[in-house]
Amino acid sequence: LYDAHRPHFFITGVSAGERLQAVPKGCQEWTPGEEAVATDNGLDHCVYKVAVSFSTEIFGTFRQTIVFDFGSEPVLMQRIMVDAASIEDLEHLMAARQQLLMTAKRWDSSCKTIVEFCPNETMADLERGLLSRYQIPLSADQLFTQSVLDKTLTKDNYQARLHDLLYIEEIAQYKEVSKFNIKVNMQLVNSFMLTGISVGAKYAQNGQLFARFRLTETLSEDTLAGRLVMTKVNSVLLLPLGREGFSSHPPSGVKERVYEAVIEEKTKDYIFLRICKDCCEELGLLPDREMQVELQFQLNRQPLCE
Repeated sequence: LYDAHRPHFFITGVSAGERLQAVPKGCQEWTPGEEAVATDNGLDHCVYKVAVSFSTEIFGTFRQTIVFDFGSEPVLMQRIMVDAASIEDLEHLMAARQQLLMTAKRWDSSCKTIVEFCPNETMADLERGLLSRYQIPLSADQLFTQSVLDKTLTKDNYQARLHDLLYIEEIAQYKEVSKFNIKVNMQLVNSFMLTGISVGAKYAQNGQLFARFRLTETLSEDTLAGRLVMTKVNSVLLLPLGREGFSSHPPSGVKERVYEAVIEEKTKDYIFLRICKDCCEELGLLPDREMQVELQFQLNRQPLCE
């Protein structure tokens, strides 16, 4: 699909079951004939294996997408990427990737089942589409590529280069924000009083609850982490813990469930969360109780995606 990198990738072989199908040299699109249908592989479904080759005479990061069209939509896609770099650059990339791996594991759909806050009154369909389109790479290998070290910008690479730099900026911000991640006892309440400039009270409605917890360090704009939490964090993910401070392990192959909660108010010492009705019902939460959780602060990704 990527024309800029198309000359570097070729289909070199397609096997249907046990039969290897011949493909022409430099093939980039393959359509099976009647003899290529995988009917004798001994399974109740067809198995195809596709071999793709890569060649280049220059350093760089080369991306391509393989599309599998079975005659009806939606089609299947498989993204591939190749890094061609000097030994010196490769050492720099490996060091950057190792540093990323040392950062606390970020909860996402690859390791947790995320139960979103519902209803989300602040996010339109267009914004959801942006967040879905620009998902941060899940591995350090995908994020720290040779293109990050390339000091030259061209009309062909500038867009991907700037996207990579924004992803790295997001990782750096998350690393700072994660300093406020905490295991804590939350106090569940139906209402709370506002202090300071906004004087008054807030009341939970429609089966929702508020939760209050104390921060381990004072929230201040004098620190980078504090400034990010105050200006760019609107929600948290919470993982319920047992009395011993550990989460209950789900059955093998089932991801732990974490719940999105919206930040309602921030003070220098406390944060108030709003917990949605679905979460309250699923966990059996009641007002005037305490709940031990592990929290991860979530960056508002929308400005970066825009």
